[in-house]
Amino acid sequence: MREVPSSQEAEQGVLGCCLLNNNAIDDAINAGVRPDWFYDVRCSDLWEIVAKMRDERLPVDMVTLSNRLKSEFHRVGGIDFVSQLMDTVPSAANLPYYLDIARDKHRSRKLIEVAEGALNAAYSGSQKVDTVLDTFEAKLMGIRSEHSVDSDCNGKQIAMKSIDLLQERCAGKSDAIPTGWSFCDRILRGGLRPGQVFVVAGRPGAGKTAFTLSLLSSLCSSGVPVGFVSLEMSADEVGMRMLAIESQVEVGRYDERTQPSEGDLKRLTTASARIAKHKIMVNDKPNQTAQSIAAKARRWVRANGMRVLAIDYLQLITATEGRERREQIDAISRSMKLLAKELKVPLILLAQLNRAIERDGNRKPRLSDLRESGAIEQDADVVGMLYSAEQASEEGHQSGPRKINLFIAKQRAGPAGVDIPFSFRPELTRFDPISLFDN
Repeated sequence: MREVPSSQEAEQGVLGCCLLNNNAIDDAINAGVRPDWFYDVRCSDLWEIVAKMRDERLPVDMVTLSNRLKSEFHRVGGIDFVSQLMDTVPSAANLPYYLDIARDKHRSRKLIEVAEGALNAAYSGSQKVDTVLDTFEAKLMGIRSEHSVDSDCNGKQIAMKSIDLLQERCAGKSDAIPTGWSFCDRILRGGLRPGQVFVVAGRPGAGKTAFTLSLLSSLCSSGVPVGFVSLEMSADEVGMRMLAIESQVEVGRYDERTQPSEGDLKRLTTASARIAKHKIMVNDKPNQTAQSIAAKARRWVRANGMRVLAIDYLQLITATEGRERREQIDAISRSMKLLAKELKVPLILLAQLNRAIERDGNRKPRLSDLRESGAIEQDADVVGMLYSAEQASEEGHQSGPRKINLFIAKQRAGPAGVDIPFSFRPELTRFDPISLFDN
């Protein structure tokens, strides 16, 4: 039987440093140390007590530990063991070296645990292979991100980075990804920014999906690799919508009884050839969790170089915990924000608005109209809300292009409270910009 990865010396060294100098406890906490970092149960129990005492702002030494544990000192190996910890390290200055060793051993144990779980699931056949792979991949990335090291910046570093970023922007060198809609890029300060969440919200039928697919088509035309997770429509439906957007042909009116004209057929063929060159990945699996979406997105980044991710839509993501719906949506929203930061890609997240808008006579939407969650507003870097800028006809609908505004209700790094007008052609599911800067 193979030996479980661990280092007794490193584990005891970490605790010895913390007992010698209580400031080392803060350094260890900042490094992410938890009880499961320690394979030795005595060390694990002792760390839990030490961290709790530090949180309570109590000094940690032999006297205070004895007072805290009293007759239960044996839980952490007894007085002799704790004294030995302090004697084994020459100085708390060696803490980073002990942490590196303990961290590596802990990661190895977690890796073994995850691999064994995947192995058992594969042998049992109780889950689909794709589910096992998604779970395995998510847990692997969890091991990696769990041990990411904090990076502190001092005033000098902040100042230098800020000046560098400003100079890059002034020189036209921004990390923002242009949408291809120049006026929109001006409002968004260059386009979509890596690590940010761009919420596109609206009532059902407002054109959220059409807007997003039009945006993705524009990005693809510029050679930007994109990913689209469709929790509502099939990949075939997405493909037909993109074909209508690219060709400007109403594909929905053609069937076995009505064939495309020669001109439309030519436009459809040309558009199909363009779409074939697009760097786009579409996944239409329903009932996906935030975890499974994250696993897919990571794979797309590695395999396809994905630079923009869109998810349609937030409220259809399956919760993994049986809490109240609002709490579930809050948790999903925060996980999407963390995913955007982890992958360093802009995440376009579609969301539903509540019915209050319709009850109030189709007024301009507000942030408070975001359905089922206050976390969406908090987590989003940009919130754009689609609403009709025109009154409906007497029949309740309107033929031809409709003017739809994207109301920028929130933007961390740019102007908010701005309406961006679009021309929406429902028959083509296509959004086209109406420039704000022509006049």
